Amino acid sequence: MTNKYGIIMLLLTAILWGTGFVAQYIGGAYLGSFSFTSLRCLVGAFFILLTIIISNVKKYKKICFFTDGENVKETLGISFLCGFFLFIAMTLQQIGVMMTTTAKAGFISSMTVVCCPIILVAFGRKIKKETWFFIIGAVIGIWMLNINENVEIGFGDFICSVSTIFFSIDILLISKLGHKIDSLKFSFFRFIEVTAISAIIALLFERLEINNIILGRYAILFSGIFVIGMAYTMQIIGEKHVDPIIATMIMSLEGMFATFFGFLILGQSLNFLQVAGCIVITVCIVLVQLTSNDIFVEV
Repeated sequence: MTNKYGIIMLLLTAILWGTGFVAQYIGGAYLGSFSFTSLRCLVGAFFILLTIIISNVKKYKKICFFTDGENVKETLGISFLCGFFLFIAMTLQQIGVMMTTTAKAGFISSMTVVCCPIILVAFGRKIKKETWFFIIGAVIGIWMLNINENVEIGFGDFICSVSTIFFSIDILLISKLGHKIDSLKFSFFRFIEVTAISAIIALLFERLEINNIILGRYAILFSGIFVIGMAYTMQIIGEKHVDPIIATMIMSLEGMFATFFGFLILGQSLNFLQVAGCIVITVCIVLVQLTSNDIFVEV
């Protein structure tokens, strides 16, 4: 199942997700969480729409969106189901990233590879005892990463942790349903949904000024085109060509890239204990994935 094309897609996804935390941090300084999410998803959806149309023109020699034989209802149903959970995940992450560092937010988000098996357990699967060792280790790593001078976990870190649960649900849904529909249209419709819901809430509860949009334009454009338009679409494509175990390992590298770009661009740094926490989380993520073929008890 695994091939080099899929690996490249997922590696680029991890890199862009990592840089995306920097864009979220910068954009959030000018715009409310719902405003920034709606604008970057709108830009991303428009980018994907152009890609779909250009691709269809080259292939079918005409301007069209849906092609003959496509199941429109199935495409819309799967897209909007995933879009709902993605909206919650992205909103919580955007709120959380403004209350913590990009490095911490990135590593917390990489915990999806630990959350996914836990969610499966909630639906009746049983995890072997030895696998819980890696999960507990990762939780300890999160604690090391998130404690501040008063040995407390920050509210932003908690919000990012909750967002990770919803990102995990999104990943599992993509793995289960994503292969049934076109990747680009899947990505387009779910971001249209996120755009619409975020825009409605922003109009009701946030003050949106044109000047702030102008100030945050580079963050909006970068996040919209490269993170929303490209990275999330490459995730869907990559998961179709790469074994899920390897796929989640590659995508978990977003935490490392978030740390690197947060230091390089924003000058953010971690103390010794937080660096140790990053190492613990990374080791646990890799080990739980290397053993994930055998993490479930056969019933």
